[in-house]
Amino acid sequence: TDAEPEANGPLRRALRPRGFGIVLIDTDGAVVQRRPTVTTVREIAGSPVPEGVKVTLLRPEPGMIAGSSGCNRYTGPAKLENGKIHIGALAGTRMMCPDPQMAAETAFHSTIGRTTGARLADGTLELTDDTEAVLIRAVK
Repeated sequence: TDAEPEANGPLRRALRPRGFGIVLIDTDGAVVQRRPTVTTVREIAGSPVPEGVKVTLLRPEPGMIAGSSGCNRYTGPAKLENGKIHIGALAGTRMMCPDPQMAAETAFHSTIGRTTGARLADGTLELTDDTEAVLIRAVK
């Protein structure tokens, strides 16, 4: 358990360089497993995610994003290039779901690819476009 998440010492920076939430350390001090922290999307393109619909973002490894887009699971490339975030084509499952889930999924997929920036505002992750308009808001 991270008892002091606001502290930012060298050990914490070494163990959580990309926002990982769980780190297993061997008896010799080597990191043996990391589990990424899931971020829950609360708003897409200015509209709240419908109650009961789960849209998530996580970074399972450097250069990748993955999660649930409301109905289906997705994964795809994400990189930082010339100071901008570039999210590539997402692959995913192809199930059909009730309308609220499908609407959230359509909104997510049509919005996430326009992301070029990110910032934290009061503990909320905001993914932004070229004009710095908020595209997606998510929380841990």
